[in-house]
Amino acid sequence: MNYFESWHANLSDYLKGYLYNEEGDAKPVRFVFDKLKSYLLDFAVGKFGEKIILLPGMRGVGKTTLLAQLYFFEKYLKSDEHEIAQNIKNRIYITADDLAYNNLSLKDFVGYYEKKINSSLSLLKDKTLIFIDEIHYDPKWGMFLKRLYDEAKGHKNLLVFATGSSALLLKTNTDLTRRKIEEKIYPLSFSEYLYLKKKENGKSSAISSTVLGNKIKESIFFSKTAENVFEKLSNLSSEVMDYYSNVSDFKIEIEKYLKIGSFPFSIETENEIITFEKIGSILSKVIEEDILKLKKFDSNTILKLHNLLYLIASSYNINLSKVSGTLLLNIQTLRQVLDAFVESEILLKIPSFGTAYSQARKELKYLFLSSAMRNSILKGLVPSGTSGAMLEDESAHIFYRELLKNNQAQMFYDSSQGGADFVLKFIDGRKIIIEIGKNKESVNQVIFSSKKIKPDYGIVVGSEKLDLIDRFIVKIPIYYWMLM
Repeated sequence: MNYFESWHANLSDYLKGYLYNEEGDAKPVRFVFDKLKSYLLDFAVGKFGEKIILLPGMRGVGKTTLLAQLYFFEKYLKSDEHEIAQNIKNRIYITADDLAYNNLSLKDFVGYYEKKINSSLSLLKDKTLIFIDEIHYDPKWGMFLKRLYDEAKGHKNLLVFATGSSALLLKTNTDLTRRKIEEKIYPLSFSEYLYLKKKENGKSSAISSTVLGNKIKESIFFSKTAENVFEKLSNLSSEVMDYYSNVSDFKIEIEKYLKIGSFPFSIETENEIITFEKIGSILSKVIEEDILKLKKFDSNTILKLHNLLYLIASSYNINLSKVSGTLLLNIQTLRQVLDAFVESEILLKIPSFGTAYSQARKELKYLFLSSAMRNSILKGLVPSGTSGAMLEDESAHIFYRELLKNNQAQMFYDSSQGGADFVLKFIDGRKIIIEIGKNKESVNQVIFSSKKIKPDYGIVVGSEKLDLIDRFIVKIPIYYWMLM
């Protein structure tokens, strides 16, 4: 029996570990699953013309589980969807990393598959799904997908779902860019964390988390004035409290989420030490595999990358000269390393608000895409002076996920002494100043930054209650903010 026949014969057993938890219960699906399922059903009836869907994301965010659930999509269909899905006749699942381990390529896989179905992909008569996990392990993956697209141009019978490293999948060539849809898989949001946690416990969410989150997002980011923000959020107060009525102690859950909750595997363990170890393993793999494919660093530099992450996790801003001296790294190399961390989505770079020249002279601010990464690097021992940094991590994650991905806004910070944590500059020219902290009641930093930045309004996150100050600043409790 050759490799591909053996792989297919054992596929169901292989995927069970991704579909079910240790108790044998089906793992819940992430919010993005419904969108991907809609693509699949549209494909089944010939309404979906795209042929390639890329699912980039950092390690550990559940891409393989998502792909396994899509492979067994019948388990997640509504009663009226089963008949439509019967139009899909063929499907195959393959992992490019396992192919590489066995000295095989995606090209070899296509050769086998075309022989198995006794047809060329260009002549497919039946609806066929191909699922490819960790596609970036094949060095010619971009050329491979381009070939699939070009061969299937004459029909609508092929759809490919492929997962892989964010940094490496985003480095597609121009030809492929025009030939695919991209649905980035992010770390869990707080509302998704609660939703998945309830599903694990056999409960369903009483209110659509997505709908409520979108209402809060629209109220905070797309209002004309602070008064509009306050009015809209006030009108949502009953919905917010109804949502939290299903959570035993939402303040404790917010703390748990910030510490470990942005990775799906944390829901199954709820053990900080185990979660820290898993996140540490993820970071090591990113450094040892993904970053080495992005940049060519010598062994001496690679050995210092964990120490660099520790320095960033322990502080707010990074002074390149000091870090360069501490780690004995050339500043230019240090910049390249930081860029690689940003490309691999471990870090988000927050530039100083101002001209390009003034930005270059300021200390650099880096936040983690997931607050759980900062907490894991520090083994839960976050210095008191940077305890609010995990809230900033989560806020930057929100901005990145909800605004920056659609090019709706740019994210900055005020580097002045006493300046605000964030400045959002929207594509229409609007500006919002945001200050974030636990038990945050003071509006002084927003007022200070407003004098030079002239925003449309200011936001203070972390107050005890929703409040409007001087018709210009809205104070928002964390439990509102976290639902975006």
